[in-house]
Amino acid sequence: MRLITAASAACLFALTLAAPEEVYAQKGRPVAATGAFRCTAGVPEDTCPPVQDKVRDDGAAYAFLLASGEGSQLNTNGEYYLWFQTGGADRRLTVDLSDQIEAGGCEPNCYYQQAWGTLPEIPIYDGWLRTNVVDTAGNEVKGGLMALPCDSLPHDSRMLITFTNATQTSSTKTVSMSLRWYADAFPPSNMVQVTRHNRTTFTIEAPEGSARAVLNGSALVRGKLQNTRLEGVFDMPFKLHVTVPAAPAKDGC
Repeated sequence: MRLITAASAACLFALTLAAPEEVYAQKGRPVAATGAFRCTAGVPEDTCPPVQDKVRDDGAAYAFLLASGEGSQLNTNGEYYLWFQTGGADRRLTVDLSDQIEAGGCEPNCYYQQAWGTLPEIPIYDGWLRTNVVDTAGNEVKGGLMALPCDSLPHDSRMLITFTNATQTSSTKTVSMSLRWYADAFPPSNMVQVTRHNRTTFTIEAPEGSARAVLNGSALVRGKLQNTRLEGVFDMPFKLHVTVPAAPAKDGC
């Protein structure tokens, strides 16, 4: 693990998390989408980078599961949303914390270390990923991905991956973690880049060199978050392909 200790590593960040059902339960209906991460799901047009991506899938594309509400979708705000729940879809994604840029001051007793030990790769069976597209002034874009022009140009977006340490064999949850690419509120993280290539296809990417993510951890006691703290800054490049077959027609697409 590459480690550079920052003088500001002991700072704490406030963290507010919504339960997955609160994010999902919005007016209207979500739109089914498929999602596949670079290299692991075998997307044909991908060129795998020399350094392995730090957010990876389990080897196959994700799809929307109508019965449970889990899986890959655009929520009713038009944002990409990928949700897992233990005992549901039996799917996962992996975050790899092997490339630490700044320490959080909690080693060797950070929440993620307590829950998963010293292994850098964390399989997520219980958690969710969500984008939040912003304009050049940093304001939320109404309509999210669906509002983007088909210009094949990158647009800034915040992104969050939040997860607990529940596994497929245990329902015990003791910690809640959040990775944020969210430059305006969680420096020194970067934004991710969302590109709309045509009416139905998008990519979401944290490119190498601009892929810093802030990791926050909280104790989870009786379903409530306690003692939230900064647990480090990590280099987390990845690329995610999203297809929305039912995306409505749009001028220029």
